[in-house]
Amino acid sequence: MPPKGWKSLKVPNAVVKPTKVDIGWAAGFIEGEGSFKKIKTTPRIEASQVNREPVLRLQRLFGGSLKHYHNHKPTWCHIWHWYVNGARALECLDKIFPLLSKKRKKQARKIL
Repeated sequence: MPPKGWKSLKVPNAVVKPTKVDIGWAAGFIEGEGSFKKIKTTPRIEASQVNREPVLRLQRLFGGSLKHYHNHKPTWCHIWHWYVNGARALECLDKIFPLLSKKRKKQARKIL
């Protein structure tokens, strides 16, 4: 169960087809703000941000879920969290992988 304060806005599929510029932007954003994980055996890509617009853009480009969390400590800020799982995570990774740094590529390979 998610922590108290989380609200989930789910979008099962992407709503726009990413352009080369979109893919470059997404790779840069995920490089700086994202992470690659495995939840049991399921690959996941996620990113969090206090600004809603970038994570909404990721959701439009790659689908996935968007959650909003109001952090009560220590700064009372809003946090927006995007994540995509499974086949969609692998599709996203396939598009951004060539643009990632060596360090991020190493992390991304762990979810394959």
